Amino acid sequence: MKMKYKWTPERLERRGRYLWSPELITVLYQHLGVKPGIVAVDVGCGTGFFTRIVAKGMQNHGRIIGVDVDKKLLVAAQEIAQRESLSSRVEFKKGNAYNLPLPNDFADVVVCHTLLYIPGKPMKAINEMVRVAKVGGRVAAVESDYGGCVIYDPFDKDYVELAYKFNRAVIGTFKRLYGADLTIGSKLPSLFLKAGLVEISAQAYLLPTRPPTWDNRYSIEELVDYYKNSISELSAWSETEKKVMEEYGVSRSEFDKYQFKTIKRIKNWIKNPLKMRNNGSISARCFFVVVGKKQQTSRLSTLHRELVKP
Repeated sequence: MKMKYKWTPERLERRGRYLWSPELITVLYQHLGVKPGIVAVDVGCGTGFFTRIVAKGMQNHGRIIGVDVDKKLLVAAQEIAQRESLSSRVEFKKGNAYNLPLPNDFADVVVCHTLLYIPGKPMKAINEMVRVAKVGGRVAAVESDYGGCVIYDPFDKDYVELAYKFNRAVIGTFKRLYGADLTIGSKLPSLFLKAGLVEISAQAYLLPTRPPTWDNRYSIEELVDYYKNSISELSAWSETEKKVMEEYGVSRSEFDKYQFKTIKRIKNWIKNPLKMRNNGSISARCFFVVVGKKQQTSRLSTLHRELVKP
């Protein structure tokens, strides 16, 4: 039986806050077809980070429903939406990605953000998203692919090589322990074709896995807060995870070295925050934005009609 990976509301919000820049959010709206007056659904919404992004693109006219199986995350999502004065446009429902609590042909846009890598049956989740989309509506998935990453440090070549090795081992480790497919992003077009979607488009973006310290869009105070909180996450690897990482090529001594160097660097930044601006290191990962349209004669629609025949 696979282990279950736990996300806290705080960690989900912190991850999302620095992922999509305002410039790329505008591009996302174009890909997804976000505009005033639409009805949208965010599947596996968590704390509603992506739900709120879509809601803001509706410019006070439209409706989006966020669906998640975790009640604690939904409570947090509702609270944050209220704080950001989005309650009139945003609604949250408890539900499973395999059995969405919504009718057929309901939404203009059905999207998920970093969801499909988690469930063991991504095709089943996509088919359910297609069911809920209107004919001619868009089905979209935004998923990362750990197979495509860029890591650079101008001061420590050995650390960079170790970081790449660490990244490769994480892919196998999370698949083994949690059933998570961290390379799902590049598989989305083929999955969308299988679901009977048409007019499929795919865009890939390299996004930072953490806020770049040299980027002046982020204040020193924001960076210190982010990296201070990241220390506990870097230190939270279980013995089981470390053991499986060894099986995928990262020895215990290499793991400890990578962890020690990363945490030491962060602590030095926190102690001397202005030094962060002089560090030109980069850590980015590939994110795929894949969109398809539902057609009347899709295989899923045909199957549904067969199932509901008297």
